[in-house]
Amino acid sequence: MFIFPDLSNDLHAMQDVGIVISPWLAGLSSEGRLDAALYSDMSTRAREFAHVHWTEEERVRVLHHFPSPDRIPQIAVHEIVASTAVYLTHKRTGQLEVDEPLIDDAMNRVTQFVKEQSFGTLLQLYMLVTSWENQNALHHFGEIPEREYVLGSWHRPWVDYSLSEELMFAALLGNVEVVERDGHRFVRLTEEGEQALERASETLEQAGYFKQRLQFLRISQFNLYDAYEQVADEVWPDTPQQRKDFIQFVGVQPGMRVLELGCANGPLTFEGGLADAVQPGGHIIAVDPSTGMLARARTKQRSLQIDWIEFMNGRAESLPFDAGSFDVVLGTGFLHFTDLKLSIPEMTRLVRPGGVIGSWVSVK
Repeated sequence: MFIFPDLSNDLHAMQDVGIVISPWLAGLSSEGRLDAALYSDMSTRAREFAHVHWTEEERVRVLHHFPSPDRIPQIAVHEIVASTAVYLTHKRTGQLEVDEPLIDDAMNRVTQFVKEQSFGTLLQLYMLVTSWENQNALHHFGEIPEREYVLGSWHRPWVDYSLSEELMFAALLGNVEVVERDGHRFVRLTEEGEQALERASETLEQAGYFKQRLQFLRISQFNLYDAYEQVADEVWPDTPQQRKDFIQFVGVQPGMRVLELGCANGPLTFEGGLADAVQPGGHIIAVDPSTGMLARARTKQRSLQIDWIEFMNGRAESLPFDAGSFDVVLGTGFLHFTDLKLSIPEMTRLVRPGGVIGSWVSVK
């Protein structure tokens, strides 16, 4: 049986260096968030980096007597550099498009980690995360048609390469099996695979990976907010008015102290009428985990010359305010991106006795 070593400290070291393993964040096809020339150059650099650092000594240390999957080291470097670059540009600008200096920065961070830890450790972390994605999907679905598994269409739709090598390696380790039924082939977890998933989940949970993963998913799907709002206004033309109706329903009044969670670039704060409802005699603290979104919101604020709003970087699960600090705590479309066991008690703590907590979410 192949068992990953305890990688908890290595996961923390990876976070300290500022690299992330989040391939879905990068949209890795050449039509994703990197232009074709940059994508090709990064692919070449990843291949050369893996060729230099994936030595026979490292292979034996990491895989012992198991054969080395040929493409995985190169793919690992490629995906880690790409997702790190996207994460960095999002932190700095709120956008997701990557340029060459960001690729250089990401590559330098990966190089630093390899010097301080090892290339084998980097690969182990990548294999831990990707095997968790695969095993968790199999645990959820029970089984996946072999063709869909190899394409990644059910569980890793961002990949532009076959997962056949990963499937063969997982089968060799004894974590998955391929069964045939009615002329069709399906992939499912073995008992050893269920145990491997449990161990990986425990390691990733202790290292805080799942909270980070939730943040990456939010960035990936919803942080192109300008385009999203434009599409939303076309598909759901009643949304702007519904935001205003929500504020009225919650009962926001002039002079209130309001906490808005998940403010993004201010669609509720400004266009939705929250600032107008509170008026200059009140105060709004608007919080979002994205510094890029906050930068856009502050640009709106300056153009509108509204000084009774304070924008703050933070997360709904833990905020630096005294209990009962707000008359109203509200937000739209943010709760499902939070850890509900932490965010809801925090909202309850922050609202004054007799105050109001409001969240507008879709129930469909």
